[in-house]
Amino acid sequence: MSGLVDRKGKVSDEINELNTILDEILGDARDFAGDLVSGIYMYFIVGLMSLISGILILWQNRYYIMLGDALPILLVVILVFSSAIIISRGFQLRNKYSKIFELLKKLRNG
Repeated sequence: MSGLVDRKGKVSDEINELNTILDEILGDARDFAGDLVSGIYMYFIVGLMSLISGILILWQNRYYIMLGDALPILLVVILVFSSAIIISRGFQLRNKYSKIFELLKKLRNG
């Protein structure tokens, strides 16, 4: 029976901690939403930078690729594949948090 009481006390403490965290987040809701949106946009920026890096590696090593060197092609494939994953994750997060995007637009415009 005492184990049940201890567990209830622990759960109550965890709920109080979570309530404190939520109160803090709600107090800074506009800043929190802005940080979330900018973090999601960073996925697109990093994915684009990765894609551009792959294209630059391909361009700079075109001579070696024509000679049959496979390492630059491997690097390009890895960069293009990783950029596709990063950008698709950005789209997933943007769709998941689309309501926050809309609310933040309204807050900034209004």
